[in-house]
Amino acid sequence: MSAEGTFNMAFVLDQTKPNQKYFEAICGIPHPSTEEKAVSDYVCSVAEKLGLDYEQDKFWNVIVRKPASKGYEDAPVVMLEGHMDMVCVKTPESTHDFSHDPIEIYVDDKGDIRAKDTTLGADDGMGCAYMLAILTDDTLAHPALECCFTTQEEVGLVGAQALKPEYFKARRMI
Repeated sequence: MSAEGTFNMAFVLDQTKPNQKYFEAICGIPHPSTEEKAVSDYVCSVAEKLGLDYEQDKFWNVIVRKPASKGYEDAPVVMLEGHMDMVCVKTPESTHDFSHDPIEIYVDDKGDIRAKDTTLGADDGMGCAYMLAILTDDTLAHPALECCFTTQEEVGLVGAQALKPEYFKARRMI
């Protein structure tokens, strides 16, 4: 693994686009349901590097808070939510181990992101990647944000059910 917590791999996606950079990093971290700790730690490391307030609970859910941008201080807080686990399906001939192997992604001739012999994990890895991209972008005008990264969604919303209303100020959610 690299210092950022992802497996060493050649980049396939455009690293100048934050959502693609973060999605590729997430694909490099095994994250089946009940095994999201490494990707949860990665989210925490990004928040820490950005100097943002964050908390990680015992289920490995992560809440990252970003203050409102100038002019939006009085706007209601908005929550963004996505889950860190993925559906793990592979072709019969695949030897892929979802608990240990990164997702091998490629871009097909139509420009679509695909995974070799496995599910891609874009549900909801791409949602998490977009939240990280929003947290990183200081040019966006926005109210205060609470980005909630949950676990074990694919096996019954276990992480989301562990969240408590007092964790949040937001009453609006995307």
